[in-house]
Amino acid sequence: MTNTTKQFKAVDTAKNAIKVEKKLSDRPESKELVDKNILKSGPGGLSPALLANSEELKRNQKLDVLGKQIVSRPSKEDLHEKNILKESKMAPALQAAAEDLKKAKLVDSMDKKLDNRRAKDELIHDNILKDSKLPPSLQAAEQELIKAKKTDTLERKMEKRPDKSDLVNDNILKDSKLAPSLQAAEQDLLKAKTTASLERKMEKRLDKSELVNDNILKDSKVAPSLQAAEQDLLKAKTTASLGRKVEKRPEKSDLVQENILKDSKLAPSLQAAEQELLKAKTKDKVDRKIESRPSKNELVERNIAKDGPPNLQATQQSLKKAMVEDTLSQKISHRPEADSPSVRKHLA
Repeated sequence: MTNTTKQFKAVDTAKNAIKVEKKLSDRPESKELVDKNILKSGPGGLSPALLANSEELKRNQKLDVLGKQIVSRPSKEDLHEKNILKESKMAPALQAAAEDLKKAKLVDSMDKKLDNRRAKDELIHDNILKDSKLPPSLQAAEQELIKAKKTDTLERKMEKRPDKSDLVNDNILKDSKLAPSLQAAEQDLLKAKTTASLERKMEKRLDKSELVNDNILKDSKVAPSLQAAEQDLLKAKTTASLGRKVEKRPEKSDLVQENILKDSKLAPSLQAAEQELLKAKTKDKVDRKIESRPSKNELVERNIAKDGPPNLQATQQSLKKAMVEDTLSQKISHRPEADSPSVRKHLA
């Protein structure tokens, strides 16, 4: 190493020493560093070495506590469920701004709704808000009391309500196998069917004139309010006329003699069966006689029936009758008068 190099190094060392001395002279006092929490001040004037060890121990204790807390901290999903941490795809730096924007929108929306909210009188009129003279702190208790009274009244009525079978028998509740949610639709369908059927029958119903002709509806010029009295009067007249006819009706013996009424010793409820039995016997007797009647050939041989088709037989009989009538007519037309000489001579 040359002398020049040694001289340069000595100069640099001197310069550095001057700078260090200057900085040491400008450095803050120990108290100032303690006040700014740059330099720690130990109790009882501990040496810097012990003070550093004490700080290192405290730091290690804090790290241990912090490590335990990190291990036991809830997961991100738990924080999302408890609405502590917002679930967002935005960067964490932007989430706070997004939340502030959302809050601002909610505040603005709430302000608009408050400006447009209805007056208290309208809410009371629509039974949304209760009209009470009690202070607001007591209105909730008042409502609870009213609910309790209604609940008690309803429970007593539920205890006394009729059974389902009684309601079905009284035609109040419909007996249906469908679910309750479908019963209303079932009733609407039945009503629609009944309405359609009634409309078809109304279209096919008879006119008033036809009902009058069939004696279903009375043709009366009397006001509807008097028609019932008119019918009662007609019934009274008919009853009086029927009473007189009943008084004049013939006796049972007369009806039996004229063969209008059957003479039977049986009870009236058995007379119809008796008549059916007589009819059956008569039918059986006629059937036996039909089976034993002579054949057509025998009747022809006995000259009782004519041989030939039935339609020709009738024609032949008609022709013979016509010939006989014609012969008689000719003889009658040619017979002499009662006052002719030949008749007188014959009578003399």
